[in-house]
Amino acid sequence: MLILNKETDTWGSFKYDNTKDVARMNAVIEELPTISESFSIIFDKPGKGYELQFYRNNVKALIPITL
Repeated sequence: MLILNKETDTWGSFKYDNTKDVARMNAVIEELPTISESFSIIFDKPGKGYELQFYRNNVKALIPITL
């Protein structure tokens, strides 16, 4: 799950306050055969909609977006 929160000056979940959540979205998780050393965020258009993709280590998380 991807959670967008209003707080921009905190790191991690140490002071997490769910009352300040702006949005929550379920992500589709895939295990990849290769490792990505850096964290990447990509917008892709694989068909009629869009995907917000996150890559880290050997994991890809994607959130479908329809307009």
